[in-house]
Amino acid sequence: MRAAALIPVCLLLFTAPYCRAQSEDSLLILQHKQMVAELDSLHADYLRACQAASAVDFVNLDQRARKLIGHYQALGVTDTHRYDENQEKRKIWENFDFDKVGDLGMDVGHYSDAIDYGGYLLRVADSLDSHSPLRNYTLYAEIWAETGEDAWWGAPDIDLAYQYEREFPQGPFIEQVLEMIGNCNTDLYHHLVCEKKGDDDYHDCTPSSCPDQPLDVQIAAARQEALKYWQRLKVRYPSRRAEFNEEIGSLTEDAVSSWHYCAD
Repeated sequence: MRAAALIPVCLLLFTAPYCRAQSEDSLLILQHKQMVAELDSLHADYLRACQAASAVDFVNLDQRARKLIGHYQALGVTDTHRYDENQEKRKIWENFDFDKVGDLGMDVGHYSDAIDYGGYLLRVADSLDSHSPLRNYTLYAEIWAETGEDAWWGAPDIDLAYQYEREFPQGPFIEQVLEMIGNCNTDLYHHLVCEKKGDDDYHDCTPSSCPDQPLDVQIAAARQEALKYWQRLKVRYPSRRAEFNEEIGSLTEDAVSSWHYCAD
């Protein structure tokens, strides 16, 4: 009787990992189906917005696109699985029209095969009306006008970033803008330090400095400006404190060794 009672327990021990894997796989498939459905819906609304040519419509589409991609990136399911061994996963994306992704300004990674979004719809909104009631959104697109948010090379327009901060200190993109200013000034500091050392490992797309000032003065000013913004971010967004402390530490310890923008 005792041995017989052990059989269900043993079966449970052996089958539990398999059942858990099956359950996780089913959830993943469901999430991918939901993502495809949301992309289809977003694209249908995009076509309607093209007819109306309304900046407000495109701002709303941009916010939906950011939320959609951010949500599924957090779940780890933006990989399209077009080449997955699992037939069911693969079939979800094989039947999807990827031209829709292109219309929405989204990209599919060459190696990752994952969908990403870099603000194209917001740039459309800005081109339609840069002074709409939603300028606190569209001005952000102008900061990246030269390259786009998803460009692998280039830097934002630091002057427009400062302008956004002045005009919209509580704007919807203020966290990104403050971080951008911190990044740009940290890169400028790194650029100037490399120049002082005679190291050519720096890039021309860093923000302009004050060439009429001695190099040490420029370095100190860039460091002070970067620290000011990292400290401000740390107070304003405490959930990211550890991340901002790393930036502060690299500046105070003279240990900046990488680039935020224009990296090879």
